[in-house]
Amino acid sequence: MADPSYTFRLSQFQKEATYRATESALFCTIDGKETSLPLAEIRSLRVYDSPSMGFASALVAPGFRRCVIRPRHGRTIVLSSNHFESFGRFRDRHQSFDPFLDTLLRRIAAANPTAEFWAGMPMGLWLFWIVTLIGVVVVTPLLVLLIVMAAMGKIEIAFPAVIAGVLLLGILFRFRSYLRALRASRSRRFDPKLGLAGIG
Repeated sequence: MADPSYTFRLSQFQKEATYRATESALFCTIDGKETSLPLAEIRSLRVYDSPSMGFASALVAPGFRRCVIRPRHGRTIVLSSNHFESFGRFRDRHQSFDPFLDTLLRRIAAANPTAEFWAGMPMGLWLFWIVTLIGVVVVTPLLVLLIVMAAMGKIEIAFPAVIAGVLLLGILFRFRSYLRALRASRSRRFDPKLGLAGIG
């Protein structure tokens, strides 16, 4: 079986990187320079999906799948299904990312039985989304009141407040889908020998 590879750019602050997963190591090539992380040196790995944010058909932030690899020593490696193109523009690379990640999970499991495999959002991010949804429920009635008062000419709403209101309404209209995503994103262990199918 050929060693799978995956190329992407995480953000505007990072360069495009190509990762290659062999049976013993994860290689990373940036600007022609190659580094490697032995699979036996991986302490833990987490895979989770983050929901998109938007209003109706307007997408503010695309959803993505992310893999966070923590070695016993050294820097954390972050892989994402979103490829950064320019400010505010991302390309979805799920079709190449998922097969690469599926093989990587199986190879880490075979080379490193002591590694911990987690599915779901990190607790801090999961709580952030919970607080955000609660905030939307609390703030929305106030937003409606402000809109009514502005329509009656009693107050003026600043432009930043209008933008914030649109974002809140976008979350509100997709509230149920966010709740379903959060239920599925609770942190839990999974069997990496099954690849992505082990996440459920």
